[in-house]
Amino acid sequence: AVVFDGAELAPATADASAALGIDAGALVHRSAKRFTADGVPVIYVVTSIPVELLGPDLAAETARDPSLTEPLFAFLEQHLGLVTEYQLTSLEPCLGGAIEHPACPLDNTTAVLQMDETGFTLDHRPIWHSRNWYPPGPMRFQIARQRPSVR
Repeated sequence: AVVFDGAELAPATADASAALGIDAGALVHRSAKRFTADGVPVIYVVTSIPVELLGPDLAAETARDPSLTEPLFAFLEQHLGLVTEYQLTSLEPCLGGAIEHPACPLDNTTAVLQMDETGFTLDHRPIWHSRNWYPPGPMRFQIARQRPSVR
């Protein structure tokens, strides 16, 4: 299940503005949500979408009702005609106390996996940025790496 913990139109964080290629302080639609399994949070997420992409009316509507943005890929395709063709993701550990999510109860005694993702269109245009935190629990990841051809 998805639980929304808030949404706002706010200046982009430094990380989001850099990932999205927008000016520092440019407005984004920022939503905080949790994905749960059997009522237990398995992912905390803060997603930013530039207001410039949404336009003022849709930005205001999604700030009032952030559930409109879920699922994210379908929302972007249906409302904006934008397809997320690929994502760039970085992974790093952090402590629960560093999580920038309003509903996260974790403290600095809990290690979590932080994943920053930026979604791009086919023409390499960044259209959304998410910071995800995975607390200890049922989520597992497998990464396949391929060595480039050496011809």
